[in-house]
Amino acid sequence: MSEEIIIKIEYDDGLERFNELDFYHGTKSLAAISEGFIVATNAALNQDLISRSTAARGFKTALRKNYKGSFIQTFALLIQDAKALAAYKKLGFEGFAEFLKIIFGASVGKDHEPTRRGSKRLLKEFDDIESLTDRIENIMLDFHSPIKYQGLSIKFKVGPRLIETFDYKTLAYIDDELKSKVIEEIIVGVSKFNGRTGTGRFIYEMEGESFPFYPVKNKINQKMMALLSASLNDMTSGVLQKVRASVMTVHAADGRLKRVILHEVKPL
Repeated sequence: MSEEIIIKIEYDDGLERFNELDFYHGTKSLAAISEGFIVATNAALNQDLISRSTAARGFKTALRKNYKGSFIQTFALLIQDAKALAAYKKLGFEGFAEFLKIIFGASVGKDHEPTRRGSKRLLKEFDDIESLTDRIENIMLDFHSPIKYQGLSIKFKVGPRLIETFDYKTLAYIDDELKSKVIEEIIVGVSKFNGRTGTGRFIYEMEGESFPFYPVKNKINQKMMALLSASLNDMTSGVLQKVRASVMTVHAADGRLKRVILHEVKPL
């Protein structure tokens, strides 16, 4: 027993009309999305963050026929390993597609909330979502190569589901960033927190958008951990218990906040 899912990467009109896909920028982009897709799929099926796509297990990917007009490259995800297939069945296609939408969306500054039971469970159980998002963000500039140098747009589809559309706006988010040199204080609640890595997400209001934080030099002390954990526990009970965080901000070139570097946490 096995499962085959067709993935489509479509290069089309963006700021410029589509004429052709440049060989260098096209292959660079396809190599990047194949790496990102394999890393994210391995996380979904094995709950494991890998550093190399060749370390993925339980499934494989294979190129399929491409299409003319706009350039559409298809490839197949083939899940044949019994353990990986069981994990996929538990997650469900819609849960899998939504998980990819959340991870790839986060890598270009979009904050999609899970609605499917499978993706909600996976996001709760996966140990280090922020590091996975960082891993995907690292391949995004290469993936955007036809957008940056040819003015195209790219649609990423899994089965019938559109995972994300990438264009000059998503390019602006990843292409450059501005790091503040000044430490400032913000009053925030904690919506996610990983005690092992010290990473998580802050939120200003209960229904507001969250944004990621990372501890400076990847270190966090016990006092900070206790305050962040307490705020998160209150959040899960429906109470927004805020803390005073000393941070340095990192913004995209278009002004959007990408993340904050956490230096200190104090109670209000």
